[in-house]
Amino acid sequence: MPSPFPRVARRLSLMLLLFCPVLAVGADDDVKPIAIAEITRQGIGFDKEIAPILRSHCTACHRGNDADGSLSLETVAAIREGGDSGPAFVPGKGGESLLVKVAAHREEPIMPPLDNDVNASPLSPEELGLLKRWIDEGGKESSKSAATMDWQPLPPDTHPIRAVALSPDGTWLAFGRGNRLLVGPVASAESTSELNDPATTNVVPANGRPPAHLDVIASLAFSPDGHRLASGGFRTVKIWQRDNKNGAPSWRLERTIGSIDNPGIFGDRVTALGFSPDGKRLATGGGVPAASGELRIWDVASGEPVRRVPDPHSDVVLSIDYSADGKLLATGAADKFAKVFAVDDGKQVASMEGHTHHVLGIAWRKDGKVIASAGADNEIKLWSYPETKQMRAIKGFGKEVTAIDFLGDSANTIAGSADHTVRMHDTNNGRELRRLGGSSDFVYALAITADGKIVIAGGQDGVLRIWNTADGKLIGQRAPTPPKGS
Repeated sequence: MPSPFPRVARRLSLMLLLFCPVLAVGADDDVKPIAIAEITRQGIGFDKEIAPILRSHCTACHRGNDADGSLSLETVAAIREGGDSGPAFVPGKGGESLLVKVAAHREEPIMPPLDNDVNASPLSPEELGLLKRWIDEGGKESSKSAATMDWQPLPPDTHPIRAVALSPDGTWLAFGRGNRLLVGPVASAESTSELNDPATTNVVPANGRPPAHLDVIASLAFSPDGHRLASGGFRTVKIWQRDNKNGAPSWRLERTIGSIDNPGIFGDRVTALGFSPDGKRLATGGGVPAASGELRIWDVASGEPVRRVPDPHSDVVLSIDYSADGKLLATGAADKFAKVFAVDDGKQVASMEGHTHHVLGIAWRKDGKVIASAGADNEIKLWSYPETKQMRAIKGFGKEVTAIDFLGDSANTIAGSADHTVRMHDTNNGRELRRLGGSSDFVYALAITADGKIVIAGGQDGVLRIWNTADGKLIGQRAPTPPKGS
């Protein structure tokens, strides 16, 4: 469901960051300090005792994805890092910590404020006592915090493909099978190789090679020149670079953006990726389910953030697409909206409402005059731009439409669906042109070449299929390798 609370004051000092959006409270309001219960027991745990308190009273306005210049109260690391004015608590000194003072109404401005937008109630004396005691004990991580999460190898038969990518020239393909990343030339199945990150050795599967990500790969994108590949997973984006030094192309991990123990960079899985047309920027989409959406732009060469779009959606951003001139970003999200943002300043310039369920896919027509959106309401919708009026709804799918793109410079779209189909449509009249056969289960993702001649798709059955769009013929596939011993 959409998050009901707006964000304000992201770049103010810590004093202004410790409370939700608030109506003016007069100086005559009688605000009495709250008693702090004395807690004597030891071993107060953050995950089981402190985090639930903060979630109930504080994190509506202090979630990790707002970390640029602001404060997250989701993890111990984020609280210690604090906001622009430093940490929210002093280890060993609960009574002197600002977090306790404002929560106990001992120091203004109080937290949460009396007239807050999310109806957050003040902490009880017992909750304040637990918070103070936890800080007095050093404000430590729980034994199973995000930083020490006990990651396990995925089962060997976990093979659904949830993300695919094609280099614009049609030479290279990539797909994520579970947390494994496979890359190879379109023309040769035998040359497909698996990319590995040594940092994931704690989840080494039966084949003895560390996977690309700890968790399921949720998004993939090739750079326009095909020399870089970005992969998105749980709180991380990895950029892989192609190396041709020894004659035979190989891929190496260039850098990792984000960290599983830092929700201040990515709050959850990175569910959408897109390179700018010049290849210099990478847009990432994601967010915390049912709570917030994220949209960020990164410098590819350095891995440094260029821009964070504040509150792009009230739920997870599931799809993004750059306009052909690189000036605009279209997004689709779980809040049922499709939107357009200006790349240079991050401002929202258009919002399209009409889907009755998640917007799973988004695509610009090459001339920038039409946007296509794919929904979990089993429909494709076409929007005029910049008018953002709904031009047409294409129906007939049996289940969710999970992915969409335009074929080259044409007005024809290609879409994947949970009803096991990949379909081509003429958007001028909504007519179905062709169904690409072979899929036997839920289709999660698809990708096309720049000229629209080749399309790949993957889904629940774990088979990557390659088609020629001119005649709809299946020209190749990559089936999962059976687990050892099967």
